[in-house]
Amino acid sequence: MDGKYIKTAFKAFLVLVVVGFIIQALSLGVYYYNRKNFSEKDHIKNEKERCERVLEGKEGDLTDYSYCKNFLKWLNVNTTFNK
Repeated sequence: MDGKYIKTAFKAFLVLVVVGFIIQALSLGVYYYNRKNFSEKDHIKNEKERCERVLEGKEGDLTDYSYCKNFLKWLNVNTTFNK
């Protein structure tokens, strides 16, 4: 192999690494933004209240009960909505 090939391959490798870091930074930024702000949305509050009513037996059916039980479990584990 001659020097030009190695130099070109190394530059291509560096470009791919930089692109990978940029994509990773964007992904983490979007993730943390959504994690911080997702629980502040009104639709989450409305769904939480509806699911609490379903679990109390005031509305909904069996499929709603299963969904709401899992939704409230997810909400407590993955968000800071109740904290």
